[in-house]
Amino acid sequence: MAKLAEYLANLIKKQINEKGIVVWYDPDHSYTDLARTINLPDVTILHYTDSFFRLRKAYDGWMEYLNPDERPVENCNVPPELLIYVPLDRRKTANALIEIESAGSIMEPGAGVLDRNIRLRVIAESVFRDFAPDQVEKIAAQIEAGVLTLAELEDIAQEIESVGSSIIKLIFETTDPLNVLLRFVTSDKYDSLITEKRHYLS
Repeated sequence: MAKLAEYLANLIKKQINEKGIVVWYDPDHSYTDLARTINLPDVTILHYTDSFFRLRKAYDGWMEYLNPDERPVENCNVPPELLIYVPLDRRKTANALIEIESAGSIMEPGAGVLDRNIRLRVIAESVFRDFAPDQVEKIAAQIEAGVLTLAELEDIAQEIESVGSSIIKLIFETTDPLNVLLRFVTSDKYDSLITEKRHYLS
């Protein structure tokens, strides 16, 4: 799975494991294609199209897991594991999904909890910080300017990773992390090679 898609899928799965139900709002349509293909085994995914009534009818079967206070029933034998994708701004839905939201988690751009904030810039920063920290600020600025889409970010991540792997192999003659580490700590000869090739990684 592509890096950003995998990161977001893990965030969603974490919320589903904790709450059983996730309502995923995407007002910028940043994840429209991903919502159709996201890999979440055992999770039922419902999509809002043009009617909240139709969507509510689709998730009615999951309401049996809620008590009158719209909270999950204790010791429920079957966890809901339900994801509802809504390509709208939650503030403009007139609380149409309030009962199902109350039962689960809401993921949306700008959410106060980091694990529920799915703003594209936030997701990209989290992913690129791990393997291209020097690129994070530039990438974030381009996202805010509307220059980069999710698909383009996935391409950039793949290209950076590919270049990085090639340079590592050129220096250490392997990309296996353990062998790279062993060779690095047991010999000083790699210091000059890393310095020499560093500009390819920046």
